[in-house]
Amino acid sequence: MCVAMAVAACGSNAAPGAPAGAGSGPANTAPAPPIAVDAHSPDASAGSAVQGGGRPVARDGGAAPADAGSASGDRAAAGARGTPAAASDPPCVPSLGAFGYIGRELVSCHPDGGGGHACWTIDKATGKVRPRRGEPLPGVGFYVDRDRLGKPRCFQDLCWPTSGEDTSVPLFVAYHPDGARAAIDDGGRVFVFDRASKTIVSSFVARLPNSLMGLWFVGDLILVAGTDAGPYAEVEVYSARGKHLTEYDEFFQGGLGITSDGRAIIAEAASDTITVLNGKTGKGKKRKRRAPPRPPADCDPIDPSLDPSDRDPRRQACLAFRARHYGPYISAVFVDSGRDFIGGTHDWLVVIDGRTLAEKSRVRLAVCPRPPDGPELR
Repeated sequence: MCVAMAVAACGSNAAPGAPAGAGSGPANTAPAPPIAVDAHSPDASAGSAVQGGGRPVARDGGAAPADAGSASGDRAAAGARGTPAAASDPPCVPSLGAFGYIGRELVSCHPDGGGGHACWTIDKATGKVRPRRGEPLPGVGFYVDRDRLGKPRCFQDLCWPTSGEDTSVPLFVAYHPDGARAAIDDGGRVFVFDRASKTIVSSFVARLPNSLMGLWFVGDLILVAGTDAGPYAEVEVYSARGKHLTEYDEFFQGGLGITSDGRAIIAEAASDTITVLNGKTGKGKKRKRRAPPRPPADCDPIDPSLDPSDRDPRRQACLAFRARHYGPYISAVFVDSGRDFIGGTHDWLVVIDGRTLAEKSRVRLAVCPRPPDGPELR
């Protein structure tokens, strides 16, 4: 069962540190206009990138408090489609889940651990949602429980050799947006498949000093994210053949999204910086948001241990400050929205200017009310 443990909620593409957001990638149909923010940057590549998250896979002995996302395009989704998400009145999502585009639709999707997905379409203007057919989001890895595999080390028709993996934890699957390739991280190695021939075309060890929480496959990039039990998370970027390209080590309270034209966007440190990645180098121009106002005395607004039930007036003032200035940004996943960016967290959709990164609007996301004894997700 998913609980918030100073991390993202299950099914999310956000980094630990908050209960929220996921991200996802583009289908190959009807791309939205390119983002102005990096339209003229040599680091911006139109054929790249990814984003995501997933339920944690222990690596190097660590147990992570993180979550899951999802992946695929129209062809990539073949054989992995699901039924429409369960209806509620009014419609709501259990949490943001994997967040991004399928075609022109902005969606939230939640993997079921067996290869299926429940998805909702999101109205950008109102934050309202409606159920849609479930399918994995392009490029975004989703977790699969090993006890739901048809046979050991085979997901559907993709099979791989033993790699010394920890069989007590789930694995991650990501379909490339081109529909022709897939990547599977079994907790020991990353295997890259040609889907037509069902053969492994490359494999490598994606080294993380902590516990795997997400896998993404886009452009010529494979990205893996890891988290500690404490306040640290990172994204390691590899080529599809296993060459280590770069890393982003301020991913705690960050998120990883995919633009509608196939570029990865990494938001780090409560969206303090946003980087659109080149699809071959994994690098990009890091842009910094304007710092929010100074918080009240003795207030750390991004402290994940802040307790909403603490009635101390100073803590309440700090919580109010966080809600106003950081609420839509902690563990936000950003994708493009015309020439701007739109970010999702557990509670919010926020639109920021594609050039200045200044906030333009925010609306509440239609998230289902939590049970009285459920985890606090704000």
